Formats: sequence, structure tokens, C-alpha cells
Amino acid sequence: MAIGAVLRNRNASLYRGAVVVSSFGSGAMLLIAGITGTVQLIMYAPNALTQALGAALVAVVDFRVALGVVGVLGLGAAGRAAWTVLGSRKGRSLVGGASS
Repeated sequence: MAIGAVLRNRNASLYRGAVVVSSFGSGAMLLIAGITGTVQLIMYAPNALTQALGAALVAVVDFRVALGVVGVLGLGAAGRAAWTVLGSRKGRSLVGGASS
């Protein structure tokens, strides 16, 4: 095969990428592991904290009250997000159609 054909080949590209990454050795793997751990902590910590807060809230307040509060807060957040997105569009009405 010519060098150009090898460079354009998708499987050869994947193999070259694996060879380059593996040539860095364990240092690159430790860096990737550290980055992955940090990203997972940032992504999943709010979920764990919210579950703990919900469990504590249900222990104190009836679950129907907690669900009602969460529903109202969720609708308020969705309304605020929609108002922010639609309100930031210059020259457009919040209701739709042409603006005057």
C-alpha cells in the first residue's frame, strides 16, 4: 500500500492513535484516570447530594408536600429558562409571530 492510502484508511488511523497513546506509557494513563475521576465527580456529586437531601426531607415532611414543592420549583425553573431563551431573541415576540 502507498503511504497516502494508509494515512486515509480509518482502521490504520485508529491503530496509529492507539500506538501513539500507548507509547506515552503509564503517565498518560494516570493523567486520563485523573481527568476521568474529576469529571465523574463533577457530574455525579450533585445527584448524590440531591438524593440525600430528598431522603432527609421525606423523613421530616410528607412526601406529597415535597413532591408539590419540587413540581412548583421545576415549573418555575422551566418558565424562567423559556423566558430567558425567548426574551434574549431581539426582534421577536415572546408569544410568537411578528413583533411590532
